Amino acid sequence: MILPSSKEEDKLLKKRYAVFNDDGSLAELKGFEVKRRGELQLIKIFQSLIFEKFLLGTTTEECYAAVAKVADQWLDVLFTKASTLDDEELVELIAENRSMSKTLQEYGAQKSTSISTARRLAEFLGDQMVKDKGLACKFIISAKPYGAPVTERAVPVAIFSAAESVKRVYLRKWLKDNSLTSFDLRSILDWEYYIERLGSVIQKLITIPAAMQGVPNPVPRIRHPDWLFRRVATAQDRFQQHKLTSFFKAAPRPPAYMNVDEGDDRSNDGSNDGPEGGDIEDIGTQRSLSKPKVAVVNRKVPQAKNAGPTVSKKALPNPTTNYSAWLRAIRPIWKAERASRLQAAGASNLPAIFRGVQQPIARSTSWDIIQIRPTQRDGRFMMWLGTDNDIVQVVLRIKRQFYINLKAPATEGGAHPTFQPEYLAERVSKILPRSHPSQHLYQITVSEDIYKSNVGHFSHLMNNPQTDGVYETQVSV
Repeated sequence: MILPSSKEEDKLLKKRYAVFNDDGSLAELKGFEVKRRGELQLIKIFQSLIFEKFLLGTTTEECYAAVAKVADQWLDVLFTKASTLDDEELVELIAENRSMSKTLQEYGAQKSTSISTARRLAEFLGDQMVKDKGLACKFIISAKPYGAPVTERAVPVAIFSAAESVKRVYLRKWLKDNSLTSFDLRSILDWEYYIERLGSVIQKLITIPAAMQGVPNPVPRIRHPDWLFRRVATAQDRFQQHKLTSFFKAAPRPPAYMNVDEGDDRSNDGSNDGPEGGDIEDIGTQRSLSKPKVAVVNRKVPQAKNAGPTVSKKALPNPTTNYSAWLRAIRPIWKAERASRLQAAGASNLPAIFRGVQQPIARSTSWDIIQIRPTQRDGRFMMWLGTDNDIVQVVLRIKRQFYINLKAPATEGGAHPTFQPEYLAERVSKILPRSHPSQHLYQITVSEDIYKSNVGHFSHLMNNPQTDGVYETQVSV
């Protein structure tokens, strides 16, 4: 079976196929140009010769090489402007035959190659010749006028049989070239148009299917469409980016039954819950569908040498009768146990924001920030972190930081110091915007609640005549 391809990307052609019998004869042919009326005789002959060539060769490359020979023969006819044929044979190959189902007047202002041919026949043969229905229009496509649509370049073949003076007048008129001196058929034909017509059929039957099967273009004179060039280049590119899934493959499934509990009595007597050692009567029972056991190791946390004083748990009040007294007594015990756990896990090396987090989670190798959202308290944010198997909530306290460039050094101590002790002010050396000179630059680090409660102080500091510039006050916390 032969299935032609479409010239458009990712589009399929419907009801077009050729089916062969086992003996190589053509069983069914549907949808091809060879069966259409009005198609170029050149294309019909080409298709009638090409189908049997698809059965030649033992490989795909040899098959397309045999088919390409036929395509090259007919391309040579067009590229050489039919130098080996006479005018009558050339007209028989490339002339189109169309019949009009209506009269010329009924078509009105419609445009087509048949209508243009009928109107031009009426010009030099008279209106009486084209007044009836079923007019047979035989025409060729001329190259002139350049840039005009195909419907305006249809020339009736009958004009070439007219007298030389009549042919000269009407061809100059239709081709819109008063300087035309050569009225030979080959000089008037639009050869590029006919090469494109034949090339379109070659693309559908030969070049595009060959490229899809990994065969180089068997007819190099017919260029691939742009989308096919991209697809072939991508498939043949050694440095193309592969999909992530191409680096992996499915791993074999683990055994359905695994006995990992070495202390189980069943492992000692040689019994096994797997499919190989189980009893046939137990197949389908609940025991055979049980989940694999996982070994659990309970290890006592060694107590540190300097774990601190132990708190006795004896003589605790009854929480049902005196809850307040029981809560006061149990809090030291909780605090001591928590300090013991933190010290045993080495929590002294953790940052302060992780002190309240469980140690296995705090020691996780991977942290993913899920969300940071502000709280009702200024300068305080809630950060949600994702670990290997848990989500942790951590409190963030972020301080405001900005820079003040003074004209003179800041006053320390005394009745009116430049900065207050509630926040940190340290002298730094930075490159200021627009190359502004850094005379006495100070970095102010203050918590958000102190900054907002002392708005007057900071406003006076920023608007002081001794202040040369303030920077990064608009940076959000």
